[in-house]
Amino acid sequence: MRTVALVVGGGRGARIGGSLPKQFLRLGGCPLLVHALAPFQRSSRISEIALVVPRGFTPRARQLVHRHGLSKVKQIVVGGRERQDSVLLGLRALPLDTAIVLIHDAARPCVSQHLIEGSIDLAKAKGEGILVAIPLTDTLKRVEGERVIATLDRAFFWRAQTPQAFPYLAILAAYEQAVRLSFRATDDSAVFQWAGGRVRVLRGEETNLKVTTQQDLLLAHALLKTDS
Repeated sequence: MRTVALVVGGGRGARIGGSLPKQFLRLGGCPLLVHALAPFQRSSRISEIALVVPRGFTPRARQLVHRHGLSKVKQIVVGGRERQDSVLLGLRALPLDTAIVLIHDAARPCVSQHLIEGSIDLAKAKGEGILVAIPLTDTLKRVEGERVIATLDRAFFWRAQTPQAFPYLAILAAYEQAVRLSFRATDDSAVFQWAGGRVRVLRGEETNLKVTTQQDLLLAHALLKTDS
């Protein structure tokens, strides 16, 4: 049963600053992108990896893949205008005999083997989408302008992470349907649910952070040093 990791880094991450897309910024001894790919390279459960990068960065990505021995990376795909477009382009590039696909943000360099393998196991056992997520611990407020309108019950709210795991043909069909009907979402599980799929939650990890700012980059560096 072929299980493929689709690592999505098609955006430019403008909020972090600099001339390079954030996934190519240095994090310790190598670019952020390499740290995001490495756990899937190490996992015996992953058959191959597909990588999505911004237009113009395919040669750089190929060099990194070769230099760091990321032999499971079989496809490097040019991304689209938004993340949803990039995911669809990546999904279309996968082998049709793929059973399970794990979709992961290239900006999450600290994903653990526990989350990778747990997502695969649940997706295979349940035949559903698997969302890695963290329950909220802070009090949640609804604010309009500068005024607090309401306090929401945090028991019902979780922060979505990646990887998210899906039966391949089902998530591909969901994304194709979303294009046809102009449905937009910022999250893979939202597309899957909208198209009629069921999604189960797998508790994530606080260390599985998404690098968005320079402060996140420093925190990720500290986490990777601790783990090494």
